[in-house]
Amino acid sequence: MPHYAQTIVQLLKQLYDQGYSKADLERVAIAYKFPAQLLAGLYRPSGKTFIAHVVGTASILCELHVRCELIAAGLLHAAYEHGDFGTYLKGISPAKRDVLRKNVGEEVENYVERYTAFRWTKETMPVIHGAFHAFNQIDRDVLLIRLANELDDLLDFGILYCFDAADKRRYYARARHMMVEMAEKLGFSSLAQEMEQVLGAAFSMEPFDGFRSRHLGVISIVPNSYCQRASIAFRQMARRKVARISRAYNKFKMWLPYIATHWYRDLSRRAR
Repeated sequence: MPHYAQTIVQLLKQLYDQGYSKADLERVAIAYKFPAQLLAGLYRPSGKTFIAHVVGTASILCELHVRCELIAAGLLHAAYEHGDFGTYLKGISPAKRDVLRKNVGEEVENYVERYTAFRWTKETMPVIHGAFHAFNQIDRDVLLIRLANELDDLLDFGILYCFDAADKRRYYARARHMMVEMAEKLGFSSLAQEMEQVLGAAFSMEPFDGFRSRHLGVISIVPNSYCQRASIAFRQMARRKVARISRAYNKFKMWLPYIATHWYRDLSRRAR
């Protein structure tokens, strides 16, 4: 089994050893500057640093000898969903897309945007698996980045240390054959074989419970001297308040027919 990079210098050496050009190395190095900043202080639910995860994903793609644009997109695949662009909003926005386009090019940014919009859940995976035959080349490339992402999460058995490890075991048990089959259909037999091998090994290992994470999602750990900008803190507080009001209003709407009926019956009894 290959030893995949977890740092940018390891990834650049891997690219060099596999014969990528100097221009390719420079392009990947430029792409790395963004996750290094956008994902600073973030950790996977398993406790693995997020930057090591995106480098690992890019390294798996490098091992498959794909174009450097796909490797750069592998480094940036989590930028829109988890990256801190200096605002309180997550997800895709025109301003964020402009930032990436200007620095890594339109093709790489398009891969990142498509990856973010590519819903990968236990409900959508059977649909993706069934619709594979209709995928164009860009869809196939995005799927390959997703499979590389999944493999990096599996390689160190990090899924076993997540808060929802039991759910993840059931998820991968159902998804195992679909992921392996899609890797084969993409033309990457080595990736399919490695996923099959790693999935089998992950299910047979019993993790150390004392290290299991208490967090369900991405974890943010910042230095003690970190101070959030007042404008961002205010926007986040306002957003939480609006969300609470919205939930309360939705509950009120749900109970409104019952309240109105009860009030009408009470009023009718009094009238009699």
